[in-house]
Amino acid sequence: MKKFNLKSYLIIAFIYLLILVSGAIANPLFLPIALFHTASISFIYYFGSKIQDMALNVGYIWLSKWTLFIISLVITGIFAPDIFLYAMTLFILFNVSINPANFMPNKKSV
Repeated sequence: MKKFNLKSYLIIAFIYLLILVSGAIANPLFLPIALFHTASISFIYYFGSKIQDMALNVGYIWLSKWTLFIISLVITGIFAPDIFLYAMTLFILFNVSINPANFMPNKKSV
């Protein structure tokens, strides 16, 4: 798996903030929707890090984050359809760029 360097993280963070500001300017409701999605993904990764079985962990995180993606887009489409594309772009960027392996506990060899 390819590791990102600091420059890649800064570029992703800049794009994330650019989309966040653009969406918030288009409709102020975008900010709480985006923050809810980001916080929810963080909780999913946190709880996933508690699962010791790697296969179960990957399945849980993958299923949970893409289910949350769909739920968040449905909520956005119902309550703020004018920012749907901003939300979809932001959610995809966040889901694809964050590596859940960073939240896994380090296992020491015996």
